[in-house]
Amino acid sequence: MKNKLNYQSLVVLLLLILLALNVLSVIHKTLTYDEKMHFKYGVQITELNSDRFDDSKMPFSALNAVPNALGRLLKPLLPDSGRTTDFLFDIRTGRIFTILFSLITALYVFRWSRELYGPAGGVFSLFLYTFSPNIIAHSRLITTDIYAAGMILIAGYYFWRFLKPGGWRRELQSAVALGLSQLAKYTCVFLYPIYLLIVIIKYTPRLLKLKAK
Repeated sequence: MKNKLNYQSLVVLLLLILLALNVLSVIHKTLTYDEKMHFKYGVQITELNSDRFDDSKMPFSALNAVPNALGRLLKPLLPDSGRTTDFLFDIRTGRIFTILFSLITALYVFRWSRELYGPAGGVFSLFLYTFSPNIIAHSRLITTDIYAAGMILIAGYYFWRFLKPGGWRRELQSAVALGLSQLAKYTCVFLYPIYLLIVIIKYTPRLLKLKAK
């Protein structure tokens, strides 16, 4: 019980460190060249307009436009809200959701690694994720890179769970995760041939044994 609590404390600590690294490093960071376009498409999605102006922009950017959408709702109701709505309309506020998604991804890094290698393995994997310069860099931006990385991980995790004991619930979880991943980035389309290859490698020996009998 004591060891379990220690591992939980380490997980919470690493998540707080990751949050702090992202928040403290993004405060004075200017916008990168493509954040405005990702944000623009995200705002379009929240306005129920999916017209494409750039094939690299994806629906997941709508998460970064949530504060903007909230601001549009509050402004008519609170015309004197002032700084509150200004903060919500600030494009940089949208970065909060990329940071939050990075934390969700971190939890799945720990979860999958823990199921494979135990709590110590889970904490070690989370440690590597937390202090990865590449992860920190993309976790603060209004782009689709961390969304794609996270959804590939999450989809792979649920597919792995489905292949173990199977069952309709795990099949549904895997299907939903795979479907959602396609909204993050076009790169995620490669999950389909990857899944097929995994199935072939996993089940071909069994089929050959059955055929031999």
